[in-house]
Amino acid sequence: MGENKEGAGSLKVTGIDVSFLEDGKIFDFWYDKMPVSRRQKIDLVKPLKGKLLSLGAGILFTEGLKKLGLEGAEIGLLENKKPYIIGADGLYFNLSHSGGMAVCAFSDSEVGIDIEKNKEFKDSLVDYVFDDREKEFVSRLSDDDNKRNALFTSIWTMKESIMKFTGKGISMVPKSIFVDLSAADNMGDMSVAAIYHNGKLIPELKLSTLRIPANPDYQVCVCSKYALSSRDIEMFDHRS
Repeated sequence: MGENKEGAGSLKVTGIDVSFLEDGKIFDFWYDKMPVSRRQKIDLVKPLKGKLLSLGAGILFTEGLKKLGLEGAEIGLLENKKPYIIGADGLYFNLSHSGGMAVCAFSDSEVGIDIEKNKEFKDSLVDYVFDDREKEFVSRLSDDDNKRNALFTSIWTMKESIMKFTGKGISMVPKSIFVDLSAADNMGDMSVAAIYHNGKLIPELKLSTLRIPANPDYQVCVCSKYALSSRDIEMFDHRS
């Protein structure tokens, strides 16, 4: 995707629409290019949709490694179960998928990424996940249910990217994270959003909300020490 803001380190995000993998021959072609660990992961997934997403994430990861000169590198797991690239000190990555899209982030520091297709947030889920101030923010900016659900989905991707950045996942209670969007210019520049956990400010973390080109049904957020100046994701083109 676009360049980091001036003075920032390395952070790159790519995305993939997995619909082209519905063709059996194309699926097999890319499946055969995957390392054993990714093929095993795909094989464990039963629904076809899940297999396509897992393979799509694998394509972004392996093609990204190839561009970095690390073709064939394998994934290991830290004690907190967060994956890392074996033998690639100083290189970090994170993957996510939802609906028919997958995304991958590579960085020279810890990174967390989440993608979600806009979904309905029932009141019970809203009360479980969101801080009262986040709910007020959404209420103030929403003029219909679609806008409400898109905003809640966007804030959820922010929280999920933070949880993935830390490696704690869902064990980091979502409601314990408060994303203060009061300075974010109505969901524009998320890098100015303040992140709190259990009431404590985490000043070193920055959020970047991203867009799938020509597809507003998805929300994407990256949590990193860096902010991104471009919001458009570079999409993988299997024909090139």
